[in-house]
Amino acid sequence: MKRCSSLNARCGGASKAKEMIFTGDPISAEQALSLGLVMKIVPTERLMEEAQAFAAKLAALPRLALQASKGAINKELEIDLVSALELEARCSAPWPGHITCRRGPGPFSRRESQTSRATEA
Repeated sequence: MKRCSSLNARCGGASKAKEMIFTGDPISAEQALSLGLVMKIVPTERLMEEAQAFAAKLAALPRLALQASKGAINKELEIDLVSALELEARCSAPWPGHITCRRGPGPFSRRESQTSRATEA
């Protein structure tokens, strides 16, 4: 429950987190979206299509950069602001010589095929 409470407090503020935890009242999809608990709302019939499109978008990005970003975000949820900013600064330092650094930030602003990444490695 602590993890859920902490995440709710960071997404929607302490008062909304307390309301949700204390009452257990369900919230609408629109409320979940406005609180940042979900990324988007889609009709049921488009759910699989949207999920696959999102998965394909992630798969086209550099795996190591995504892995590091996810780890940093997860860690930042558990630590104080100063420590979180220090962690972000450390994680922003490039990994010299790695293929994703030599290509620059382009992969995050455009899709790349798995083939083009495989031929560069």
